[in-house]
Amino acid sequence: ADYWRVIREKRGLQGGFIWDWMDQGLRQVASKDGREVVWHKYGGDYGDIPNDANFNINGMVSPERGPHPAMFEFRRIAQPVGIDLRHSAGGNGQAHDFTLLLTNEMHFLDLAGLVEGSVVLRVGGYVSARFGFELEEGRRFGPQSTVEVRLPELNAFVVDSGGPGLWSAAEVHLDVDVRGRDAECPLPTPRIEAHAQFCLDGHLSPDRCRCTVPAYLDEAVKPAGDPGQSYPHRSEGEDGALEMSTDGHVLRMTSDGSLSLSSRSDVKSAKKGAYVLGMRPNLFRAGTDNDGVKQLGDQFDDESKPLGRWLSLGLDDVTLEDCEVSFPDRASVVTTAAMCGWPGRTRHGGIPLARRLYEKLGDGPATKVPLGTWRQTFTMHPNGSLSVRVSMDIDGALRDLPRIGIEMSVPGDLGCLRCFADGSGERDEVWGCPTGENYADRRFAAHSGVFEFEADSADEYVVPQAQGNRMNLRWLMLTESRQPCPTSDGVEDTSSSPACIPTPGELIDRTVKGATGLFVVPLPSQMGDGDGTALSGLPQFSVSRLTETDVFRARHVHELDPSGETVYVRLDAAQRGLGTGSCGPQTLERYRVHGGRAYDIEFLIKPLG
Repeated sequence: ADYWRVIREKRGLQGGFIWDWMDQGLRQVASKDGREVVWHKYGGDYGDIPNDANFNINGMVSPERGPHPAMFEFRRIAQPVGIDLRHSAGGNGQAHDFTLLLTNEMHFLDLAGLVEGSVVLRVGGYVSARFGFELEEGRRFGPQSTVEVRLPELNAFVVDSGGPGLWSAAEVHLDVDVRGRDAECPLPTPRIEAHAQFCLDGHLSPDRCRCTVPAYLDEAVKPAGDPGQSYPHRSEGEDGALEMSTDGHVLRMTSDGSLSLSSRSDVKSAKKGAYVLGMRPNLFRAGTDNDGVKQLGDQFDDESKPLGRWLSLGLDDVTLEDCEVSFPDRASVVTTAAMCGWPGRTRHGGIPLARRLYEKLGDGPATKVPLGTWRQTFTMHPNGSLSVRVSMDIDGALRDLPRIGIEMSVPGDLGCLRCFADGSGERDEVWGCPTGENYADRRFAAHSGVFEFEADSADEYVVPQAQGNRMNLRWLMLTESRQPCPTSDGVEDTSSSPACIPTPGELIDRTVKGATGLFVVPLPSQMGDGDGTALSGLPQFSVSRLTETDVFRARHVHELDPSGETVYVRLDAAQRGLGTGSCGPQTLERYRVHGGRAYDIEFLIKPLG
């Protein structure tokens, strides 16, 4: 998107051409746990020396012709129709006039085949109303021209729904889709498509604060009143572990900083009953080819490739040292510690880039690298909900890091997810909305909404690598089984009445009703991520059945062994962008992550069922 912004601004500048359409891997089938797993060979897999490793695994689609997430980003960037929104409001917000501005981005072709479209109104991420519109048949839509489309049904709906009283309670978005036929295209089903999303908060509720959790979410997680009204019980276990308990829920912390959250008091000998198995700092990502080709050892010393430097800092093996636990009040517990990396201690023997590190380190014992300080505060509420605040003050000498975040381990049966976040990619069969990965510098196609999916198994790419990130998490629910959609059937009908639309609070109540699992609500950081790439400081996140080191040490997808016992939830205060470092400039400075400051992550956890 950054390239195309410049291309559109500078007359005569061209670029953005697709280099390799398809990953050039050779199909293989492996038998694993009674099922067939498709994987692909590439350079070096036939004993061929020299080779370029996975250099030719660089396409927009997989060898099986499945589009990669970048393909959806490019489709959005290159769509032939530009979509903009114009809004005007009457006195006291009692009248609204929304008008679409559709621009033919082509320089030579008419888009007369563009005939219809739809708009979807989302309140708090959920679909609240849907309206269709048609364009005048036979009208010309010449190159670089613009047509206006008024939306009277939407205008009436916004007024009839109660105005600011409803909109101030939650984020409001408008999804726009336009469709048509391209008469000159030889394909059997030629079509024109374009998509856009607009945040309406500034139009409908300009005074709403964006740096606090909406009241309807806060009420869904925390009980009303002061947590001190029912103080948790504190005790010390036989092994020296500290425990806090209330309403049948137990927080247990050991002297090395490890913890568990459980729904029963006796958690010393088993994970049974625990709904959080651990929480730790997470500063590593499995890497992309832009970070460094892990199968080319000579890139370890390449200053333009940060992956080797990340291994040299021991970011793949971070521990908490010199832990201290204190109780600032009767409902809270604080852990402070030093964060240290241990380069070479975790072995990735099949990865040439890692082997180069081992050669440099020799056979001596691993030496820890100071990375910064860790401070974690838990506050337990009477209903077992927890407020969690983590602050990581990163050493100022550390530059261009992969991420600053935490990894939370939860039971493996909590693998069904529903979230309100930014998504992009294929259209989900339940929500009809994009659900795929997006990053700080690859999010042009990302739309905000409520999405449903399962914890990933890191098999999106031929070569296992970092994947599945999503920006701007508002809430996340992890459950044992897929939950029904809480919106009523009527909201999908263009004739739906605003009086029938559930409020954001009602939708959240329906979302969590009857579910067994966890409900997580991040609190926006006042600092954000430092460069304006996150909405009001909301965290990025990913959920997987593999750790980042599990993914890093695998060369092919059939080597991955997704856990059935654990799901890993990663929340990031900041994460490095993707860049174009494989065959071009590295990640732009505004998408990089540096030390010399504290990064905060704050969120609420509520056990369900």
